[in-house]
Amino acid sequence: MTQNIRDIIKRKWKYKSIKLVDNKFDSYMHLVSVKDLNTLPKDLNAWKYTLDTFKQVNSIAKNIGAKLVLVYVTKRPVIYYERATGKKIPKDVFNETKLLKEFSKINDIIYIDPTEKLINYVNNLDKNFNIKSLPFLEIDGHMNKIGYTFIANTIIQTLN
Repeated sequence: MTQNIRDIIKRKWKYKSIKLVDNKFDSYMHLVSVKDLNTLPKDLNAWKYTLDTFKQVNSIAKNIGAKLVLVYVTKRPVIYYERATGKKIPKDVFNETKLLKEFSKINDIIYIDPTEKLINYVNNLDKNFNIKSLPFLEIDGHMNKIGYTFIANTIIQTLN
């Protein structure tokens, strides 16, 4: 409990100079760190192992007459960044999804990334929206019913 309180205080101090344009995101002040996030894989061996595993699963799927669907779900800071800061999210944040999309195309895998739809949803919420209208739980970074509904609808639209 005290560790959580210390972490909250540290985050408030660390990001105190950051001005958010929407005060509903004050408790997510740490999400502004996404501005420096470059999602290019840093551990190339782990990245290669991940892609090789996806290839193996895809091969198994093909052998049984199935189709592999890879769903990319990004983190809460990426989805909230623009609404909270009033700034466009840096392109480097999307490096990983671009790599996975290209990999999926080359390997005949269905690739689904609902990130853009989620960002647009959050960016277009009314000025006085209720915090429960956001697609993630308030306390942790897991999606809530709204977020999972977006994911499900994006999967259905893609597969149709």
